[in-house]
Amino acid sequence: MAQVPPSSSHTAVDLTVIYTIVCLDLIGVALIQPLISALYKILELDPITYGVVGSVYGFMQFVFAPIMGHISDTHGRRLVLFISFCGSAISYFTLGFAATVGTLIISRAIVGVVKQTLTIAEACITDTVAAKELLPAFSRYLWLHFVI
Repeated sequence: MAQVPPSSSHTAVDLTVIYTIVCLDLIGVALIQPLISALYKILELDPITYGVVGSVYGFMQFVFAPIMGHISDTHGRRLVLFISFCGSAISYFTLGFAATVGTLIISRAIVGVVKQTLTIAEACITDTVAAKELLPAFSRYLWLHFVI
């Protein structure tokens, strides 16, 4: 079945929404990162625990990225973006009240499972934009990473 090329006005709205989501996501990460470091100091983590807590996020990303990708392919990218945003909010909320190492690990595990916003945004850009317009669209997308 042939793919219908997107109209330019529809594409502009979609890209604006995608760029806004990416911008909000990156701002959230930029706000949380210093808090995580401060929380490590407050909980007085030893170097091994610090490494374990830090690697939980990466391990969960490694395991769940293909699963979330499959869900986005079968059920739609909007659903995965919604899950990613809600899951990140829950994780950040949990992180704000983390008083133990266990709560901290749970919070990092949750965000590791659901935090696929940037990957899904790239897939949305590829799905929405015509092939000849991909370079400018991705240039603006990458520009957000450097600005924020």
